Amino acid sequence: MKVPQDASVQQYLDVIADEIERADSIIEEVLDYSRAPRLDVEPIEVNRAVKEYLPLLEIPAGIHVVLDLMQGLPRVAADEFKLKQVLANLINNAKDSMKGTGTLRLITSLDPGPTDAETPEGVGYVRIDISDTGPGIAPTDLPKLFDMRFHTSKRRGGTGLGLSICRKIVESHQGFIKVMSTQGQGATFSVFLPVKES
Repeated sequence: MKVPQDASVQQYLDVIADEIERADSIIEEVLDYSRAPRLDVEPIEVNRAVKEYLPLLEIPAGIHVVLDLMQGLPRVAADEFKLKQVLANLINNAKDSMKGTGTLRLITSLDPGPTDAETPEGVGYVRIDISDTGPGIAPTDLPKLFDMRFHTSKRRGGTGLGLSICRKIVESHQGFIKVMSTQGQGATFSVFLPVKES
């Protein structure tokens, strides 16, 4: 906590208030991570959730938002509040990484998912890609990105817990999350949610 030597009492109080708010936020994130997600699952149209929630986030005027939403996507079985929590965290991280200027791209699509033994055969996924044109993520940081002990604030504006919570929420929906990044060329976080069986 740095305060100018000639700061007024009010400036000191403002800084203290900001630090208390930040501490409260970190404590809340720790509690969120430690709790098992309680899900209120219902059929969700991902495109609708994206379009309804995006305007509620504070996107700087210098960031160009591009939506590329695949029409006719099947619904997913999800807790809409938790899904929007994931979207908010990933979008805010992307926004913060660009320092007020760049392009934020949200893409939805239908994806067959990975072809590995752990994925049930025939399960399709609704995929949400959130891409930014920020500085990207160092290759050495990528394997640690979802570790709650890994502090990301200097890299992408977070406390280090947000991405861990995102992964926990997505996995509680039987989905998964991936990240691709080339340093100096931005990053893309991809959320995969299984299609709701008809």
